[in-house]
Amino acid sequence: MIRSNHFIVVRGYQPKVGKKQQVRFSFYGQGIEVSSNSGIGLVNADDAKKAANDAMAVATGDFKFVSDVALGKIILKNTMDHNHDLQDRAIDVLGSGKYPIKESMKVLGEVAKEFPMLKNAVADAVSYRADQLKFLSKLAMKEDAEGLGFDDDDDGLKRILQKRAIERLGGGVAPAKESRELLERVKKKFPELSDVVEKALSSLERMETRRKKGNDDEILLPYIGE
Repeated sequence: MIRSNHFIVVRGYQPKVGKKQQVRFSFYGQGIEVSSNSGIGLVNADDAKKAANDAMAVATGDFKFVSDVALGKIILKNTMDHNHDLQDRAIDVLGSGKYPIKESMKVLGEVAKEFPMLKNAVADAVSYRADQLKFLSKLAMKEDAEGLGFDDDDDGLKRILQKRAIERLGGGVAPAKESRELLERVKKKFPELSDVVEKALSSLERMETRRKKGNDDEILLPYIGE
């Protein structure tokens, strides 16, 4: 939090060579959306062309563009950073809650069907969506999750989703008491998953211990790269 009439300096990027144009500087992927006032800056055409194929283009793209990347209809060649597999990145963005859930889940279901090797990536994306406790409860108990649009016969994907949900519950995404009760129900109904559930319960226990000791008061500031 920055008080009124106070400022901070944040490093950004501007090319050494380019055409002078009106530009803004913005935070991306930092949990907050902040942009500077507009002013004269340098724009490099080659940088702009490359940026149309990088991870940020996927993170800030519209629903159709991101869906097409996830479904392999658009193949981006990223030369700007280390995120070379932008199909995986598009899957993550679809699961982020940025777009309407029903439409996003339908596309993710199509991805899982079209690209079986990406089922784990789809499961990761799905398990991070909104309404965590109610939604993860359905996944963990292998019940029908509203709006998923996945193939009912794909039990392999359902098992992956179930394990991801259990792991997420152990990560403290929902109130500890409700998560613990749900995990106990899962263990009782699916004894073959006892080891996975026990790890999640142990994780919850460690988090509760830290919380009681007051170690959860740390404030983590977002990293702003050069």
